Amino acid sequence: MNPATAILRFVRAPLVVTVWSHLLGGMMLTLWCPLPLWTGFTCVYLFGMAHNDWVDRERDKMLNPSRPLPSGALPVMAARRILALLTLGVAFSFFVGVNDPGIGAQAWWLPISFASALGY
Repeated sequence: MNPATAILRFVRAPLVVTVWSHLLGGMMLTLWCPLPLWTGFTCVYLFGMAHNDWVDRERDKMLNPSRPLPSGALPVMAARRILALLTLGVAFSFFVGVNDPGIGAQAWWLPISFASALGY
């Protein structure tokens, strides 16, 4: 498995349309979804998927050895960097959103969602 494929499988990139469909549904109801919220929630979703693989890496050695971490296709240090970059993406989107008068308090859903992803 090449490195790009391993990264895409680690964050489960093809499933990101799930969060985008929810954002589009909300946007159709409110006619509003600013870019910082869009990117922030995308990062939260990808972080949650990657974090799940990180937490289950030992279990996946037995149950799903073809996943990127147990198979060795994605080095542990690379996985940590990806998780850190996604965390920074959420933080950046939050700070941009909270300082935008048009978004303001709505941006607080980003850290709440991020904490939920960590707890899951």
